[in-house]
Amino acid sequence: MGIPGIMSSDILFKIATKARGMDTCNGVFLTVGVVETIYQEIRIHNEEDDISRAERESMEVEAKPIPATKSSIDALERVVFDGSRSARDCTVCMEDIEAGSEAIRMPCSHVYHSECIVQWLQTSHLCPLCRYHMPCEF
Repeated sequence: MGIPGIMSSDILFKIATKARGMDTCNGVFLTVGVVETIYQEIRIHNEEDDISRAERESMEVEAKPIPATKSSIDALERVVFDGSRSARDCTVCMEDIEAGSEAIRMPCSHVYHSECIVQWLQTSHLCPLCRYHMPCEF
């Protein structure tokens, strides 16, 4: 019936009192049966289920790369690669940077082929080697 447990004792007492006060109803005996049902909800917290749900939800969200701002790409230092540096390969395309060719030096001092790093920064604001953060718009 949806009666709160606190009130059920009082209600049962009133019903029993009325039933006892009735001797008979025109020679018919009246039997009153009262059943009290208690429902208890038990919730079991399973941490593994929470972790699985969080993993599943995180995979549903696509990670979108954040490009560097155009102004920060345009402001990068253009250099002529002299070939004397210890890092002679462009880690974007994995090819050698030839001496005398145009390159771009990032603020973190890493050097790349101009076209490679510009294309990279148009999709990611992070240096491919050290993950230096270039300015970006969220």
